[in-house]
Amino acid sequence: MGCLSVDDVTDGYAVLRALSDPDLSGDAVPCLRLQRVKSGVFAALRADVRRLCEDQQPSSVTSSGHVTGWTGPYGTVTQYSLLTATGRYDDFSLDHDSSHHGKRFWHAGHYPTLARLLGVVPHCINARLNVLGPSSGLSPHRETTLRYTEGGGVAVRGRFHLPLETSPEATLTLGGDVIHLESGVVYAVNNGFVHSAENPSGSPRVHLVWDCLLTHDVYRALFGGGGPAPDIFDPVAPADRACAPVRSVAPTTFRALPLRVSARDARRVALCDPR
Repeated sequence: MGCLSVDDVTDGYAVLRALSDPDLSGDAVPCLRLQRVKSGVFAALRADVRRLCEDQQPSSVTSSGHVTGWTGPYGTVTQYSLLTATGRYDDFSLDHDSSHHGKRFWHAGHYPTLARLLGVVPHCINARLNVLGPSSGLSPHRETTLRYTEGGGVAVRGRFHLPLETSPEATLTLGGDVIHLESGVVYAVNNGFVHSAENPSGSPRVHLVWDCLLTHDVYRALFGGGGPAPDIFDPVAPADRACAPVRSVAPTTFRALPLRVSARDARRVALCDPR
């Protein structure tokens, strides 16, 4: 990837700073509401996902050796990996290889609306259905959002959540803010903050989650930068993008991945164009 000058993407640079690791950016925010899936599309999407969960075999995040096991899952936590090289939904081997090459969504004809949504989100590194069963969750942990590109630039790996099945009790805790993510809304979630996921309800919580390096195309598609959003979305007005917390909680112990980029290099973050 080759990075373009931040002078050419002033608004995009503000987004990048907002989604950077909070240890490296004083402008970092935990969560942003971006797009609302149009009601007819959302109904069809939920039907596809329910059918997929009935048809396919997930991986168990609590099993030994799972790539997400380090986050301290508890209860029943499963994952359907949607972008793979094999077509297996329990194959998480390429989920976090930082590349959008060599993997695809295999069964588009069976799940056409899900395929349509994945088709309008460019440069996905991964896409997963994350299912928290009743009384289940992920323990506090912190990832890292900034990384060096192959060309030596600095990019943000953005994480996006689209809740499909949820309840008011299901929440994310981000940097001490407890937030409920509304169904049918695409959120940018800054996983550089210490975060956890809680589903104390009696029904499963199902989120479609994907990661992208923040390229110009991703910025246009999801943040409305430089053009209209894809026709499956209704954009959230900028004034409504902030996520109001349900409550706040005190800091707690957590597991963490090390920062990948130095504080000095973090100032070079830019929207990038893929090779």
